[in-house]
Order: sequence, then C-alpha cells, then structure tokens
Amino acid sequence: MLLVVCPTAAADDDLYLPVIINGDITQIAAGTVGDFVLADTRLWDIYENGGQPGQPVQCGQDGRVHVHVFKVGGDTGPDARLDGITVHVVQYTDGHVEEETLVTGASGQPGQVSFSLHGWAEIALVTESGDPVVSGRTADVSSYLGAVDYPQLQKSLYCSDDASCSVLVQSSACSGRLSWNLVFTRTY
Repeated sequence: MLLVVCPTAAADDDLYLPVIINGDITQIAAGTVGDFVLADTRLWDIYENGGQPGQPVQCGQDGRVHVHVFKVGGDTGPDARLDGITVHVVQYTDGHVEEETLVTGASGQPGQVSFSLHGWAEIALVTESGDPVVSGRTADVSSYLGAVDYPQLQKSLYCSDDASCSVLVQSSACSGRLSWNLVFTRTY
C-alpha cells in the first residue's frame, strides 16, 4: 500500500516545481507563464521530403529539422518571425551525444533554424546564458520509423495502413530520412 502525504499550502505560498532538462534541475515558480510553447510538431510528408510512395517506398532526402519561432499569435506574416532566439539541440546517434546551439535568423532564414537529423533529437529554446527558457516542453523528434506512430506515418504517406506500416518499419527502409517542422510561439 502506498501512502502519500501532501503538505498543505496557502494560496499566497510560493511553490516551486522542478523541470528536468538534460539531467539538470531548474526551479520554476508554480503558475509561471512560459515564454514559448511548442505549438506544432509535424512529420514532413513523403513528397515534401523528396520521396515517392509505392512499392518499394522511396523515402527521399536525409533527415532535416526546421524550427520556426513566432511572436504571440503564430504565423501571421513575415513580421511574426522572431530572430535572435537561441535553439539548443541535443542529438543521440548510435550511442553518441552531440550538442549544438543555433540562433534563429543567423543563417538568413528569418525566425528559423535548420539542421540535419541523425538518430533522434531533443530541441529546446534557451536564454542567451544557456538557461532553459520557461516553455511547455522540449520537442523530441526521430529519424527512425519505429519511433513514429503508424497514424502519423500514414498521414505523411509513407504507408497506407497498419500492415504496410509494419512492413516498412521492419525493413528500416526510411530510417535516417525522416524530416520534421517544429513551431514555437511566444506566449506574450
């Protein structure tokens, strides 16, 4: 039997909840509004990735991730994109961990960063000092078919039903070639 005893807190008490990002613990006051939220995570469809459906599936290009950062309200036009936001990427590939820091707009694409995806990755927005920006969560994406659910693979035209998805995943034909769009939106 598990007995949980919760301490009482008054309405005016400051409560602090831990947020674990890459093993580090950061204290965030309860009720704090995040600076950014992850508004959308989308697997590129097979055509967008340069491939073709069919037997056998032609998966397209090597995996890429495009991270878009917008002002509050999302993509309302060119002025909605935010430059100068630091994006921290941690990639896990074949037992190796690689970290890189990118800045939106630095490569000439307003409010965007883009990088090659090897294995799977965690993506977070951080402050200039490297501290995590308070946000809803870290984005996780993978270039491996087995890490993507069948409905998402079907929606993106990599397979047409559960049986064809199962065959595709078992073949590892597209592994390392999946690409993603991530959209973060400022909350204020």
